[in-house]
Amino acid sequence: MTSKISINGSYLPFGWFILKQDPENLSSNIKKMQQNNVVYAFCNLGSVTVDGKYSTNHVRDLSQYIGLSRSLFPGQKIFAWLNGSTDELVTNLAAHDKVCSLVQQILNTNDVDGIHFDIEPMSADDPNLFTFMKKAKAIVGTKILSMATTHENWSGAFIAKMSTTVDLFAPMIYDSSTTLISDYQTYVCENSKTWLLNSTVPVLPTIPAYESNAWHQPTVENISTCVAGLQKAMNETKKLFQGYATWHWYEMTTDDFRLFQDKCLTVGLNSNTITYNNVKPKTTTIAAKISASHQWIAVNLTGVLGLTSAKIRISMNDRNVQYSYPADRNSSGLNADGAINDDFFSFKLLTVNTKINTTFTVEIISGDKVIYMDNLKFVVQ
Repeated sequence: MTSKISINGSYLPFGWFILKQDPENLSSNIKKMQQNNVVYAFCNLGSVTVDGKYSTNHVRDLSQYIGLSRSLFPGQKIFAWLNGSTDELVTNLAAHDKVCSLVQQILNTNDVDGIHFDIEPMSADDPNLFTFMKKAKAIVGTKILSMATTHENWSGAFIAKMSTTVDLFAPMIYDSSTTLISDYQTYVCENSKTWLLNSTVPVLPTIPAYESNAWHQPTVENISTCVAGLQKAMNETKKLFQGYATWHWYEMTTDDFRLFQDKCLTVGLNSNTITYNNVKPKTTTIAAKISASHQWIAVNLTGVLGLTSAKIRISMNDRNVQYSYPADRNSSGLNADGAINDDFFSFKLLTVNTKINTTFTVEIISGDKVIYMDNLKFVVQ
């Protein structure tokens, strides 16, 4: 099985949809989502009560975000995200139809692509939840019904059953109360295998990127440790997740974004080459050259790949830069990090002092597809 571009998601703040936002700020965030493959945008409309009404009197307005997203990131899927308690919305059967009426109202008045539920705490194998989601799917129709789910207490049989009515699962892989990285990664891996082996619809694990609380230690639960556990689960089941969601977008730090770009833009079975339609890209010759003070990587774009235009993204350690070809052709000193001269792209890795042993990633993007990616390891004596 080959690797593929991850279809990621993230949870967007309630404030964006009850108060008029600075368009430049929203636009900047949407562009950043596009750069991070955040296709699924879960737009927080707040909590819903047993009578199918919002728990606060704020006016919800998705129009500003929807307008900007449709313009800047046409492929983004926008979800109206509803929260609530299991006791009120699931156990109380009378609430099902009332909440579904609200769902119908949202769909009638907003150009959204789907509905996302986050109902907690989530009981194990609750037949009332299946009944509720079946009613909701009847309203949602051909649009996407998505839900945040427990990561650990659904059986494989119940996951398979829920897959018949829910279109997308987002298991919450955090607040585990674990204090050791090894324990957390085992928790992530073992429960993730249950999801991978039993769900018949896409699974989007939600990974932690937020401040500490009584159940969450960021030094234990974080993007790096979580993805390592998820990767192990994919390797052992030979099945892939859809991508990764983050809890949550508005608490991600600069370091979180660097880790996300490093680890979450593709999903695969520890494979470094991406193929599409079972066609493997042409082999690209990548040659290193050493100057007096810098190590460079040169990629022949047209001679080997036969491309007339492309984007080139280079990632190493804490840096991620992207250039366009041929727009940046015969330019130099781009961000003091790279240059395209003739038909070669060169990227300055780092200053050579003594011995260097580092891994970096080269991605060449044609249209919306990464057609070549390779992790290379160079040792400079």
